[in-house]
Amino acid sequence: MDFDKKLAEIRSKPERERMRYVYVCVAIVMVLVVFIWVLSLRITFYDLRPDPGASSSVDTITERLNETLDEGGTPSIDDLIEDGTAIKENLDDLSELEDVENIEFSPEVVESVESAPEL
Repeated sequence: MDFDKKLAEIRSKPERERMRYVYVCVAIVMVLVVFIWVLSLRITFYDLRPDPGASSSVDTITERLNETLDEGGTPSIDDLIEDGTAIKENLDDLSELEDVENIEFSPEVVESVESAPEL
């Protein structure tokens, strides 16, 4: 049966019967969408599973955190505040200067800028 003929046949039927076709089509499309959504959820949760060989114990996580802190990888809040204050003071001094090309920064500011993480 041709699609155009079937469509013309449905159009000639009463509205109640046409609405049945609409509900059936909507239900079929909804089932397909839900099926695809469930598949995508399974893939997402499959990717989030931990590696079977990886250790997830609290001791291992604590050891890694302590190693990171011992290496000096994370500055303290006091250090960050001091660096920010030094930079602000130097910027205030810069705004007062007219000869911007020959500016020399203090070693603390140079060190804080060099050790700052890249954005």
